[in-house]
Amino acid sequence: MNKQQLVLLLLSFLAQKTISQNYNFGKLNERHFEVNLTDLQKKASAAILFKNRTSKFTIEDDREGWFVASTHYKVIKVLNNDGLNEGDISVRIYKNDGKEERVFDIKANTYTFTEGILKKTKLNKKDIYVNEINNNWNEVSFAIPDVKVGSIFELSYEVYSPFWKIDDLVYQENVPVLKYHSEVFLPSFFTFNRFKKGYLPSQSNDQYHWKSVNISTSSDGGYGSVSHRSGLANLSFDQLESTLDLTDVPALRKEDFTNNIENYRGSLIYELASYEIEPGNKVQISTDWENVSQQIFDNNHFGKAISDRKFLNAEANRFRQIGTSKSESISKVFEYIKKSMAWNGKNGKFAEKSLKEAFEIGSGNIAEINLNLVALLRQAGFIAYPVLASTKAHGVPSYPTLEGFNYVLAVVFLDDEYILLDASEKLAPPGVLPNRVINWEGLILRKNSTPKKINLFPTIKSRNDILVDATLGADGVIKGKYKQRGTLNEALEMRNDMLLIDKSNLAERKFTEYQLADISNFKIDNTSLDRPFTIGFDFTSDAFVEKIGSKLYVSSTLFLKEKSKILLSEDRLYPIDFEYPKVHRKSVILNIPEGYKVESLPKPVNLTLKEGELSYILNVNVQNGNVQIILEETINTALMRPPSFSNIKKFFEGKMNAENQKIVLIKK
Repeated sequence: MNKQQLVLLLLSFLAQKTISQNYNFGKLNERHFEVNLTDLQKKASAAILFKNRTSKFTIEDDREGWFVASTHYKVIKVLNNDGLNEGDISVRIYKNDGKEERVFDIKANTYTFTEGILKKTKLNKKDIYVNEINNNWNEVSFAIPDVKVGSIFELSYEVYSPFWKIDDLVYQENVPVLKYHSEVFLPSFFTFNRFKKGYLPSQSNDQYHWKSVNISTSSDGGYGSVSHRSGLANLSFDQLESTLDLTDVPALRKEDFTNNIENYRGSLIYELASYEIEPGNKVQISTDWENVSQQIFDNNHFGKAISDRKFLNAEANRFRQIGTSKSESISKVFEYIKKSMAWNGKNGKFAEKSLKEAFEIGSGNIAEINLNLVALLRQAGFIAYPVLASTKAHGVPSYPTLEGFNYVLAVVFLDDEYILLDASEKLAPPGVLPNRVINWEGLILRKNSTPKKINLFPTIKSRNDILVDATLGADGVIKGKYKQRGTLNEALEMRNDMLLIDKSNLAERKFTEYQLADISNFKIDNTSLDRPFTIGFDFTSDAFVEKIGSKLYVSSTLFLKEKSKILLSEDRLYPIDFEYPKVHRKSVILNIPEGYKVESLPKPVNLTLKEGELSYILNVNVQNGNVQIILEETINTALMRPPSFSNIKKFFEGKMNAENQKIVLIKK
């Protein structure tokens, strides 16, 4: 091959590569089907070949002012049937105070390439729907036409927003992204804080350029007359132009024991910090947690709402005159609000109506419920404050932002201790929060005072204790009694299960879960929230003993063994969430059959992580002809960092191996 042929071949290769990597709407061709995917990418349901986003502040009219214009373009290849749902598109648009975002120029095409023929199918505008979700959100939705396995589709649309908000730049999706590009243009009138979310490395390229635009201006025609357009004015300013380019972004991997996977999705977050439209008139939006909390507290639907609490005087006087201890009085106030008000399922940091109205109606959002609780505790003479929190579904407020919180709790101080309360959770005693809001830290808000962070993870370990007293027959059938006892958050989970299913169905669940042959005398003790929740029943089982010759091989944990191995992945990107500190203890007393003796017992096991976050013991011994088995797993730390993963994985593998051991009985 001569030099000229080599150059032509190289140019041809580069041209083909350039074509395959450049995407322009409506101009995809058969070469875009030749994209090379890695073995890992091929295993995905779909692959995003290209994702592009541009957001910029623009102004055309001095009356309308600045707005944010964003263009979105995405190209996706469907790899298997699970990827077909990538063609179901929805775009949420925000509205508030008479203003709303608008979506323009929605376009989509589907390309199929079969037997050398390229077919393009366009989206019909009639197939685009707009639905109202609530007072603040609408949803534009449509289905990409003619999507099949192997096809490529593209979609493009523009969003105009009057709210001076840059939506998150999301570069990590549920499927791989081969190429990502974004551009954000910020005039010097606006200052934004930027925060990276997730663990993927990314670096924006920032440059400043001088910008000049012409805008239409108006003039006042005098008192009582209508203003009119008077001409054009030139506006010049410095502009930050920030670009972000990424290639081969892996799909967001779902992992067990993750509180909310969205907390770790690779994204770049823009938050408006301040703006200065007129020189010298700078408006600060957010600076630090103190500023954020003060803005929230000063809102009429928060701090002022707590102050207007005279309507609770009669109830407060009643609790002051009961004559019980302070802790009992707190419990009675807590129970009173729980019984008087029902949560309507809505989260939020502000009351939507007055606390008096919500109290009289007997229902409200989470702020109305727990602000009423704070108000009544204060009227009854206790030191109580509201606590801002974020549900796991909402995410972790890792930086100062007004949007970081969507939940309100109450905290009451008693001597040198505090008690967290959530009156929306009917089955929780004081100090026990529902799992949905056990999410890092909350902020205690006090008028004209620095907010104080408060740990939302329980400080006292919940317990789940199981006791099995059983007799093994020579035929391998086990009969016995089962008793389970849960405290604190473990009890709350068990009580909430009872809301979803009745007693007979709970018995059926245990029957199926433990693979029992028979279950009878099923009993539940759920009389008081400040006492443990207990379950008891009699059982018969023939599934956990194997008879080989003259020997009986008995599972060391009977039917209490973990059913599946956890933490299967080889590495870990995200923190491991065990929800709350807990102790799980299983005790088994097994009466061995007449004419048999113990030939061998499982070896004792004692596992502990270096810092004591996790521990596990298994002890087996024989006393008076009975085999006694004790297993106890303790989780001291609810949330553990990824660097500990390899040790945690080994810990659980050791636990699984321990519980695979057998008790061997042999005839005398």
